[in-house]
Amino acid sequence: MIEDRFAGTEWETATTGAPLFNEYLARIDCEVESLVEGGDHIILIGRVVSLDYRDGAPLLYHGSGYRKLGEAIAW
Repeated sequence: MIEDRFAGTEWETATTGAPLFNEYLARIDCEVESLVEGGDHIILIGRVVSLDYRDGAPLLYHGSGYRKLGEAIAW
């Protein structure tokens, strides 16, 4: 059985076939322009084919948890 990675999440398909989530502040759809070897990584360079954004508070991940911008982190 194949796991549905997006179960319970509202999304649509971009022009390129990539998933675009309906809850977002910014979303960018790109086509692969080139792949560059960088040590033990491969760097993907994309050409932007569409861009959309809207106002709202960003979701941040830091210190092993999700945070709001400006929220103090207890170490």
